[in-house]
Amino acid sequence: MTYRFDKLDFSLLYRRLPSRILIVQLQYSTTTNDYCKKDHKPPTAIIMTTYNGHCHCGQTEWTVKLDDPGHILCHCDACKILSGGEHTLNTLAGKDDIKITKGTLKTYDYQGDSGNPVHCYYCPNCTSHVYHHQTVMGDKVVIRTALLEGGKEFKVNAEIFGKDRLGWQPELAKTFPGPPE
Repeated sequence: MTYRFDKLDFSLLYRRLPSRILIVQLQYSTTTNDYCKKDHKPPTAIIMTTYNGHCHCGQTEWTVKLDDPGHILCHCDACKILSGGEHTLNTLAGKDDIKITKGTLKTYDYQGDSGNPVHCYYCPNCTSHVYHHQTVMGDKVVIRTALLEGGKEFKVNAEIFGKDRLGWQPELAKTFPGPPE
C-alpha cells in the first residue's frame, strides 16, 4: 500500500500471519513537510500485531495488541512467588489493547515496591495470571507473554529487578536493578 501525505510518499508493506492480525497506526505531524525536508525522515508507521492468549485450563481467552512482541523478564520477589519460578515473562501494553474474549477474570491487590497498589487479574479456575495493573504505571498493564500464542518465539528485550535475580542465572538482556525509569 502506498500512502500520500502532503507531497510525501511512502510505502507500507504488511502481511497476514496465522492467528495474528496486523493493525497499522500512523504517527503524523501537520508539520511533516518541514520535518521531512530538514531531517529527511518520513512519518513513523507503528505496526501493532494482535496475539491470542489463553489460560492453562482454557476457561479464559483474550487478545492483546503489541507493537514490539518480546519478553521482559521480571526477577522481583513477588513474581517469583506468584510463578514458583526464577522470573516471569512479561511485556507492556495499553489497558485498551487487551480484550477478554472468553470467561471472566478474578482480581486481587497487593502493594508493589513503589508503595502503590498492584491489581492482579487471573483465571478463577486455574489461577493463570493474565495481566497486572500497577497503578504507578498509569494506563499501561503488564501482560504475561508465556500465555500468548507464539510467545515461545519472542526474544528477551530486557530484564527488570536484576538486583533480585538468583545468583546462578545468567544475564540475557539489558538489565535494570529495579523497574526501568
